[in-house]
Amino acid sequence: MMDGAFFWLGHPVVFRPGETFAAAMRRAGLYDLGSAMGTLRGRYFCGIGACQACLLSVNGAAPVEACLTPARSGVQVTLAAPPALRCIVLQADVLVVGGGPAGVAAAVDLAGMGWRVLLAEQRDRLGGAVHRAYAGVGTSPIKRNSRHERRWQGLLDQVPQVGDRLTLHLQSVLLGVDSEGSYLLDDRRAARVRSVRPKAVVMAVGGVERVLPVPGWELPGVITAGGMQVAAQGNR
Repeated sequence: MMDGAFFWLGHPVVFRPGETFAAAMRRAGLYDLGSAMGTLRGRYFCGIGACQACLLSVNGAAPVEACLTPARSGVQVTLAAPPALRCIVLQADVLVVGGGPAGVAAAVDLAGMGWRVLLAEQRDRLGGAVHRAYAGVGTSPIKRNSRHERRWQGLLDQVPQVGDRLTLHLQSVLLGVDSEGSYLLDDRRAARVRSVRPKAVVMAVGGVERVLPVPGWELPGVITAGGMQVAAQGNR
């Protein structure tokens, strides 16, 4: 299969089949993505979508993480702009943050008890890092445990069974908590910040390595050990 190319600030960047935007940009020597998102300059750092330092806009659409998003040919890519400040208020008894196996299991159980549950997931599908969709060409070279796959599918089958007591908000990132105790979600699809003040919160965000700031850690080209591992495994 031939290589494709996308355009970064109008300049073509060639990518290989299965590469993410971040992998192609790093291979092209593009480490500094600018500073539209705040004081720290955009860059590839964690490699798993946690640090939010590599947010891009593809053809002017809602922000996506460059390290998680497969590159597409012919598209225009720029650094993403901050979300709109206007908040839209959501109603929920329980907020579950994280759409991996633990988050989905908690959301389904709570909704089954009669609570109104809002499940916020950063990516465009449920699964988390454990059931991350393969971004390469063809089938994944990694053999998955069939028992885990069956259990995950069984859990997904329960999501529609709880009806409107469970609301999914995909491509939504937890920004923090405001002074009034409302949880703020960056809804990437709507390009808006949404707020919710639940009675309880379940944090099911998985585990990430702890990064302690040291002199120079914010510079483009400096990445975490986990980021190096993801780049080596997923973007050969």
